[in-house]
Amino acid sequence: MTLKRSFSRRAAILLCLCATCLIPAELFAWGQEGHRIIAAIAESRLQKHAAATVQELLGDDHLSSVATWADEIRKDRPETAPWHFVNIPRDGQGYDPTRDCMTPREGDCVVAAIERFRAILADRSRSRNNRLEALKFLTHLVGDVHQPLHCLRDHEGGTTLDVLFDGERINPFNEKPWNLHAVWDVGLIQRAGLSEMDYIRMLNDWLERQSLEEIQRGTAREWALESHQAAITTAYDLPADRNLGDPYVRASLPVVSGRLARAGARLAMLLNDAFWRPDK
Repeated sequence: MTLKRSFSRRAAILLCLCATCLIPAELFAWGQEGHRIIAAIAESRLQKHAAATVQELLGDDHLSSVATWADEIRKDRPETAPWHFVNIPRDGQGYDPTRDCMTPREGDCVVAAIERFRAILADRSRSRNNRLEALKFLTHLVGDVHQPLHCLRDHEGGTTLDVLFDGERINPFNEKPWNLHAVWDVGLIQRAGLSEMDYIRMLNDWLERQSLEEIQRGTAREWALESHQAAITTAYDLPADRNLGDPYVRASLPVVSGRLARAGARLAMLLNDAFWRPDK
């Protein structure tokens, strides 16, 4: 019986590793700057009780300093790779977890992971280490679900679709050919021409002029569907020569900024709710 359990465990690990090999290595959402922007927006919008709990868990760190942790550990923990995206087909009618969230097993996608880690954070019976890891994952994955190409199956999230970016074939950030996914990860944010702090201020100013109740409405699955729609209508609205120049940038940058701002506001909402204590 022990041998059978050991074999089953090894087989499950092997299956996970094999499936992970099929996941594009470059499927990282927003790049480091984008994730830090989202985390900083969220941290600036935490209520007092949530800010205190975040500080208790992180110590001297800030949300922005752990915003890319979930990407940094992927080589050592390959089983976490599917948690960063959801495979909704272009013609998918809504989110279907049995179709979109099974890489390599049911529940392995960004939507399910957000729901899972949010529940861990809200459970005060969990250990500090459990909740700290959940906080780090949630900070990152809320950003991922707002990256449009993390929610569309086409071309493996755009990673296999080579493009020119403003006439350039090589991405200077990794010295590899530009692909559509990389343009949305880092290229468009860089083309905004703002420092990280200026971008954060601009997005917070924009949020102040919006209805926060409307911005924060919805769940992870609904946010994924927003991203899915943005991927189809904007990210994949490509010129025939796939040279993504000024017209493409002008059309895409407002979408990028809107997704970053919404991700920050919604992450703050999740943390405020998860850490709410009615006795305080």
